[in-house]
Amino acid sequence: MTDFNYNPNVAVVLVTFNRLQYLKESLNYLLAQQYLPAKIYVINNASTDGTTDYLATLDNDLIEVVNLDQNVGGAGGFSAGLKIACEANQFDYYWVMDDDTYPKQDSLQELIAALQKVNQPEQVGVLASNVRWGKDSVPAIMNIPQVNEQWNQYAEQGLVGITSSSFVSMLISDAAVRQCGLPVAEFFIWGDDVEYSRRITQRFDGYFVGSSLVEHATKANTGVDIIAEQNPDKIGRYYYNFRNQAYIAREFGKRDRVKNGLKYFYLLFKITFGKSQYKLKKVRVLTKGYWKGLFFKPTIQFPQFKKHN
Repeated sequence: MTDFNYNPNVAVVLVTFNRLQYLKESLNYLLAQQYLPAKIYVINNASTDGTTDYLATLDNDLIEVVNLDQNVGGAGGFSAGLKIACEANQFDYYWVMDDDTYPKQDSLQELIAALQKVNQPEQVGVLASNVRWGKDSVPAIMNIPQVNEQWNQYAEQGLVGITSSSFVSMLISDAAVRQCGLPVAEFFIWGDDVEYSRRITQRFDGYFVGSSLVEHATKANTGVDIIAEQNPDKIGRYYYNFRNQAYIAREFGKRDRVKNGLKYFYLLFKITFGKSQYKLKKVRVLTKGYWKGLFFKPTIQFPQFKKHN
């Protein structure tokens, strides 16, 4: 085993938008960590609910507030936050999370401890926490990591090999950010964490850490379901889901492309002939998103570092 820093500097990248009460709780949990982060970057996505005023009152050297001029979505917020944190050139890992993530006191400590359980810790690019829903600790029905073919290599130590995970709580190495780039800001919402973690695990190892428990505080739901959507004002948002999923499928192989294409036609059939409100609007959003995704080609951005003379 090569020399490795088992006491790394960790920066939190937390993205928030109009969920002030959740944000306050999340920050309290972060400041109570047994393994304290070196910095907490709060990326405020142009909130309008008093979040900006609240953040201005904070007087803690650990917390650095970044107020964005407009809401660039979760994807844009995570991309901006990781860029700022990485360009600070001070950190070994970045702990990425939503504003409704409530980590247990030892959540970060368990993620760091996981590095001591593998043969090549420097090759670990992603570590995913064990996400539970609400105070009752209901098993997650979203935010579920996808396992890889060597998933059980360290199963006895509580680690499961993964290919993708969620931004609800993900530890990402500095080396992975520098080599693989930043999350795709243009995704806006949905799929950004899956694409990013899959991009990283093509070069680095990724593991689910069962002992790193976090609470996803918002109410559990059945996921992204345009068929069940009853609010016409929200239907348009699903465009990002279908576009992003089509792009991800294109990037990661023929099998994924075929599965995504079949899913498109299945949803088209189900909306058209099933019991669903606002059928025409849903069909338009689904079709526009899917076909746009077949040609969507965002440029992967990388952190920029100043050259020293």
